[in-house]
Amino acid sequence: PRELKRGFILLTTLLSLLILASLIIALQQKAFANARVMSKLTGQLEAAAARAAVYERLRGQVADAMTGIAEGRPRLNGDAFTITEAGRDWTVHVQDVEGLIDIYLSPEQTLALLPIDAKRMVAKRDAALAEHQPGERFPTLAASLVRFGVSLGMLDGLVTQSAQYGSLRVGTMAEGLRARRVSTPQGVREGEQVTRVSVDIR
Repeated sequence: PRELKRGFILLTTLLSLLILASLIIALQQKAFANARVMSKLTGQLEAAAARAAVYERLRGQVADAMTGIAEGRPRLNGDAFTITEAGRDWTVHVQDVEGLIDIYLSPEQTLALLPIDAKRMVAKRDAALAEHQPGERFPTLAASLVRFGVSLGMLDGLVTQSAQYGSLRVGTMAEGLRARRVSTPQGVREGEQVTRVSVDIR
């Protein structure tokens, strides 16, 4: 019958429209997801480019500060300052590594400035280093601290494994150590040129 044929055509048309609508919705969802991913990637690339620009702006200033030119230059003791780049304020810390406690080279009396059991850490450090060649280090600071029985979280911004000496440079000591010291530890000569810094930009 003609009515049955029309009904079948109508049903087929409706099914086709439903399938087409489902495909359109799926494509739209995929497009939105792709747009979100691209937006996130674009934001990350823009942030990375801005951070690189801050590094470039700091390069000459930090080099001057390392050679002793202090006026208008960043302090090398880790104190925070702000640089505006790409419409965003970046918090910067520049730290002379000799103003941090080197976990490999520092004696127990210097490690005692840290909020840890210095004697226990020295024992674990000596045991861990007995397996290594002299001067050899674990690949990262976090890995070293784990082997020495402490967590990086509680010592972040206070320690390093990149210093050349086992004593602190008092003039560029990190703020967290300045607040904890009772007396001036035996430090590197104050007139000695800074040769290595860490730069943190967030």
